[in-house]
Amino acid sequence: THLNLREARENLKRQKAETESLVHILSHDLMNPISAMLGFIHLAAMLPSYDDPDTQELWKNLEIAANQQESIVSHVREMRALETGKKKVPLTPVNLADVIDTSMAIFQARLKVKEITLQLTLDRTDNWGVKAEPVSLTHNVVSNLISNAIKFSFPGSTISIEAKNEGGFVHLIIEDKGIGIPPSILPNLFKTDVPTSRPGTSRETGTGFGMPLVKKYVDVYQGEIQVESRAQEDFPQDHGTRICLSLKPAPLKK
Repeated sequence: THLNLREARENLKRQKAETESLVHILSHDLMNPISAMLGFIHLAAMLPSYDDPDTQELWKNLEIAANQQESIVSHVREMRALETGKKKVPLTPVNLADVIDTSMAIFQARLKVKEITLQLTLDRTDNWGVKAEPVSLTHNVVSNLISNAIKFSFPGSTISIEAKNEGGFVHLIIEDKGIGIPPSILPNLFKTDVPTSRPGTSRETGTGFGMPLVKKYVDVYQGEIQVESRAQEDFPQDHGTRICLSLKPAPLKK
């Protein structure tokens, strides 16, 4: 029995090492051809034949697919770096109000296209210092959450963003009235081995790796994230998603 258990453990170790090696090779080696594809697509836009509407549509779809692949590989690499400890995330006091402002500015074009309004509730006289790392908090966490809210919101709707100090945490609450998350997906939202990607209300695509990456960074920050959602098919009159990101306060230097 002991010999069988030992052999089983060794097999598991080998399988884990092989899987990690494969993920590393794929995520590293795939990035070069994807970058080359995007380069060729941008060069194609300079060709005379690009003026043809059918040709433009073809190249546009190719660019969307290539960008999608690049996002998947980037997210996988990011998560692997965090899991293995190869990526160090120094935690410092970060101004959450500045992070929100930057993230909102990033999505102005998408908001305009879908005619969505971002409604911010934040008392700027408060101290909005949180324990985090500014770049990842802005681009991998808050921007990811806002992006999802836009993706699953209906054109012409409103997304509310609220920040408040309560219960020893600084809370960032992002709430939309979009299509919501089905009960079959909600428990697996932060898992990478279960498909959770869905098209948005304007057929936007996703990678399925955004929310797992958000969770990994929130764990690094020693924070918490809670997701409540009511799917449109189950609640036709009252649907949408509410995400509460809770971070430890860290007073900002004056």
